[in-house]
Amino acid sequence: MPPMFRLDPYAPCVHEPGGVYCAVEFTLVADEDNPLLTMIQEYSARRKMHFNHSRLHRGICVTNTCKDYLSQNTSADLRLVLEGCLNDTLWKEYKLKSKISSEVLCNDLDNKMDIDYGDIAVAVICLSILLLHVIGNLYDFCYVPNKDRKGNKLLLCFSIKRNWKKLVAPPACGPDTRLKRLKGFNGLRSLSIIIVIMEHSLLPFVVSSENSHNLEIKYYNIICHLFVDGTLLVQAFFLMSGCLLAYNLDLLAEKKNISWTMIPKGIILRWLRLTPTYALVLAVTTTWLRFAGSGPLWQSTVGVEVKDCRRDGWLNLIYLNNYIDESQCMPQTLVRDYFVKDPTFNHTYKRGHTNLASYIMGLGLGMLIYHLQKNDFSFERFKKYKYLYWATVPAVLIILPSGSFFYFYETEAPIILKAIFSGIAKPVFSSIICIIVLGMAFKFEDVYRGILEWNGWASPARVSYCTYILHMLFVRTLTGSRTTLMHVSIANVLLVCLGTVMMTYLVAYPFYLLVEAPSIALSKIILPAAKVKMDIENDPTKRERNHA
Repeated sequence: MPPMFRLDPYAPCVHEPGGVYCAVEFTLVADEDNPLLTMIQEYSARRKMHFNHSRLHRGICVTNTCKDYLSQNTSADLRLVLEGCLNDTLWKEYKLKSKISSEVLCNDLDNKMDIDYGDIAVAVICLSILLLHVIGNLYDFCYVPNKDRKGNKLLLCFSIKRNWKKLVAPPACGPDTRLKRLKGFNGLRSLSIIIVIMEHSLLPFVVSSENSHNLEIKYYNIICHLFVDGTLLVQAFFLMSGCLLAYNLDLLAEKKNISWTMIPKGIILRWLRLTPTYALVLAVTTTWLRFAGSGPLWQSTVGVEVKDCRRDGWLNLIYLNNYIDESQCMPQTLVRDYFVKDPTFNHTYKRGHTNLASYIMGLGLGMLIYHLQKNDFSFERFKKYKYLYWATVPAVLIILPSGSFFYFYETEAPIILKAIFSGIAKPVFSSIICIIVLGMAFKFEDVYRGILEWNGWASPARVSYCTYILHMLFVRTLTGSRTTLMHVSIANVLLVCLGTVMMTYLVAYPFYLLVEAPSIALSKIILPAAKVKMDIENDPTKRERNHA
């Protein structure tokens, strides 16, 4: 079979005078019955496990590989040039022809992008933030060295020293010691976001692998499905969000009456907490990201996102983007462009209401923990069942790849079977997480609790929102900048995944200090009445939930 992906040398092409490099997708066709094409189509028919090998991807140096066809086509229609060039190569090697099935995306040094007013505006905003930090830090170090002096609250929002203290503060250090029972959420949140980043880091292997068959083979390995089938993992964020909301509302109800007017206030406060950080990343994506690199896949991985963000970015700011189909603006999901037109992805995975079950279970869990604590409920008599509790993590490892059953199903699985699985998978997974959290909150055992309640998780958990919204920038930029194909191997996959995690966190920490922490402090000043709900607002899992 023809290879799925092939890239001509990129740098020599675009740096030669008049050099043009194009990325193109095309479909294999034949004028008459062709045994090879029939075999390719039959092999590709098993879409769950195999690539579509009748739809190939090429990066072509038009001015070199297709120079003969370029000279013959005086109108310089690149689509015709590429089709003729590809047909010639495919016919010589495989007796097949091609039909270009997507937009031709080209790079050349002569076609330079100009800086527009939007780019200038975003640059001014970023420089203004840095200037505020210079002023705020000088003010904090020089004018407010004495701890007894309060100082200007607005300027101190931009003090890195104070924001750093918040970042590295011990978990659950608030006035209510009952919150310490839930500090294991820091470990659960940090581990979950690390796994999410690692899953998304597989993008370059999916769009530019030199040995794509090795990747297909991994789908026959159930252990690999722990990383491939990550949709259930997101339910942990919904559950944690619901649990913390219910638990903190119960604590708040001890001090003041809960009324319906708190709902719009809470929505406004949540928007203020989430949006400044998110908006800055969105603004950089729509403006300066297109200047961040160049490569054979740059236009298809980064250029498309920039284009969609310029068109649909305002929907992201009001958090309705998950209800808009076929947009690739800030896609915080694995290879979303591969599923952007898939009805299952659009209507069952990314919609907010399709994940309500886990959130409602979290609400119930938060209320249960509060009332059990209030009544001094003891789990001592249940500790003889701790071996069953230890089975929860193996149960999670079993249910995460449970969807692989449908991959291994030789024929199309019955629709009733799919419906039953879709209906129970998320609640079952969330139920297991509920048991883990309940045991952690009441110190049922010390193994899982000791891992999740490690104080070292507090700082990574606080920057989890930053890592979540930043990591796809790195994944897409690194994918688009690659000029060679990726070799699929365990070592390479681990290297790329762990490298992406490290790089994301290295940027997320300063981003938190410079952007998120000041925006949180400013929101408390803008809405001072919200200070009574500070414990509720110290719930970063809600941030991931809004973008999941």
